[in-house]
Amino acid sequence: MYTVKGIVEKGKGKGTGLGFATANLSIAHAQDVAYGVYAGRVRCRGRAYKAIVNVGAHPTLPAGRPTVEAHLIDASVNLYGMEITVELLIFIRAEMKFDTVEALRQQVQKDIDTVRRITIE
Repeated sequence: MYTVKGIVEKGKGKGTGLGFATANLSIAHAQDVAYGVYAGRVRCRGRAYKAIVNVGAHPTLPAGRPTVEAHLIDASVNLYGMEITVELLIFIRAEMKFDTVEALRQQVQKDIDTVRRITIE
């Protein structure tokens, strides 16, 4: 398990626009991690949330620097400005560029469905 700890930063809003709000951390917190999608967990204020986490440069919607982006599965919590710990538990797939934003949205939904099926203790 690899953990990333930091303060949630304001992102570009692209995840929210796709229907998948994310908590964003600077990639500086995770420089030794392979870019890609992970099943994980976010810890904040004594609570733990199942999450899907993307580590990388978001090549389909490039702008800004690489980030660690965590989307909480079946939970809606405002984490802006809070310190969180992101645990990367299972590597799902490598980061990839999609031909369209809709193709990206569909893949993210598939990834979320995959993470939902994974039992995380």
